[in-house]
Amino acid sequence: MKSKNNIHTLAHQYVVNDPLHQLFDAVNAISVQGYDEQRRVIYWNKGSEVLYGYTNVEATGKKLEDLIIPSDLREAVVAGHGNWINNGIEIPAAELTLRDKNNNDVSVFSSHVMFINQYGIKQMY
Repeated sequence: MKSKNNIHTLAHQYVVNDPLHQLFDAVNAISVQGYDEQRRVIYWNKGSEVLYGYTNVEATGKKLEDLIIPSDLREAVVAGHGNWINNGIEIPAAELTLRDKNNNDVSVFSSHVMFINQYGIKQMY
C-alpha cells in the first residue's frame, strides 16, 4: 500500500490547475508545452495539438525529442535542456524548424521559461 501511495503522489507532482495553465488552455492560437526534468511532456495545450498533430493524450509522458525535434537537432536540444536544468544556462529564443506527427516541417519561434513547482521540481514551458 505504501508504494502505491508514493506512485500516486509522484503522479500528481506535475498536475497543476493554476491560472497559468488555465490561460494556456484558453489560448489555442499559441502552442504551449510543458516538460519535466527528463524532457517528458507534462503539459500539451490545444494549440500544440493543432500545430503538431499529437493529441494531449498521445504527447503526455513522451520525450520532447521523440515527438517534435528533428534528428539533426536532438543532441543540441538535449544538451541545452541539461545545461539549463543543471547549470542555469538559459536556452535562447530562436526560430526553429521542428516536425509534426506526420514528419512535416513546422516553422516556429521557440521561447522557453523554467519554473520550479511547489514540489521543488523544475518544469520548462
